[in-house]
Amino acid sequence: MEISDAMAKCFKNKIKCYPIKTSLGWKIQYIINGKKNTFNKTLNSNKEVNEAMTKTYIFLYEKYC
Repeated sequence: MEISDAMAKCFKNKIKCYPIKTSLGWKIQYIINGKKNTFNKTLNSNKEVNEAMTKTYIFLYEKYC
């Protein structure tokens, strides 16, 4: 599964994923049907955030689309 395909399907199904800034670093938050969910893992670098976003979109596609 390519990230672009997973993102397109998620957007069509109104599933959004984005990084949020916390006092300790970054966390990944996603919205499904208006409900916000946040992963507990704190990310420290841009590389970690990018990898987590990619994995999260693929996970959300496989689970909800």
